[in-house]
Amino acid sequence: MADSPGVHDHAPQGRVMRPVVPTPRRPRRCWAIVAAHGVRAGRSVSLTSRFRGEETMTISRPLVTIFEMYGSGASEVGPAVADALGVPWVPPFYSSEDLEAAEGRGPEEESLLSRVLAALGRTAATADVGVYSGQLDQLDAEDSIRELRAQVAEGGVVLGRNGTVILADEPRALHVKLDGPVEQRIARGARAAGIDSARARARQQREDSARAAMSQRLFNWDPRSNDQFDLVINTGRVPLDRAVQMILDAYRLKVGSDQ
Repeated sequence: MADSPGVHDHAPQGRVMRPVVPTPRRPRRCWAIVAAHGVRAGRSVSLTSRFRGEETMTISRPLVTIFEMYGSGASEVGPAVADALGVPWVPPFYSSEDLEAAEGRGPEEESLLSRVLAALGRTAATADVGVYSGQLDQLDAEDSIRELRAQVAEGGVVLGRNGTVILADEPRALHVKLDGPVEQRIARGARAAGIDSARARARQQREDSARAAMSQRLFNWDPRSNDQFDLVINTGRVPLDRAVQMILDAYRLKVGSDQ
């Protein structure tokens, strides 16, 4: 199914697009989060539960988190939702290009997740993603969680960043997942990035696996399961402009907002 044009047509005429929140590159973040809390090889930990209640910060502005399976249209849907709600758009921490570049680095026998995290700043680690050594800087899980909360203090639409679990207790947050048939997602990803279908297929396999693995490793959460989401949209059947409207309607229904 071809993408429906006019995804941004829901924004009122004359409205100025809200700013995109910058994505700072923080070296060693992923492994500082794990190492700072003593997670051993082959184990995972629920980090959000460790810090729940340490700082109460209810966000009063509209807040939407989005997790997408590759090629589900979040890069179009998310900014349109943010604009309609009048809040910033917060893109994912790792882009498709980051993950693609990381896969080509490191020993061939090293796992994809090892290479991804190593290329994005991890220090001293073996090929096993659960084994690491040496002194990592002190950017730990508290910093990761607080950084995201600071970015959405005035509301926001967040793609990825484990926002679904980090912001799970926010009463004004709507948690959305975008998914669809694999072949349609690959075709959309190819069109959006201007790449051929073979490269898009490789990205789909890489990203669907690596993003889920990072969430499981660091937050003990598998985003491929739907139990944390308020709304799941199949963008293979729902045009993107309608997906935008569904999210806006669901947000207003959940929080009782007149936004």
